[in-house]
Amino acid sequence: MLDLYAFNLAGGEDATQALSLYSKLLGGEVLVASPPHSELQLPKGQKIIFSRPSANCPVSPGTLTLSLSGEEKEPDWVSLGFTLESRTEKYASYLDPWKNRVWVYPEKN
Repeated sequence: MLDLYAFNLAGGEDATQALSLYSKLLGGEVLVASPPHSELQLPKGQKIIFSRPSANCPVSPGTLTLSLSGEEKEPDWVSLGFTLESRTEKYASYLDPWKNRVWVYPEKN
């Protein structure tokens, strides 16, 4: 049986910057904070690992999927450095400063 251990995202040259952005966005506990490798444990237990690409760690940008509740059309966290990649009636796609993709779907009521 396989269990999800963590979401792995590119962290640029200094993974602490990605760690800071996502901890502001999602909350949670910082487990490791270093330029080549940082880890964030989310309030519900999931982990996000941010890594600097290297020969031993060929990380590439990843994707997160989030749901957006309420009538809000544009998440307020976009001002933290996200850029809108595309938008349809069903979802919006944003890129963070390290080109990790974040899909945002409206929460189904």
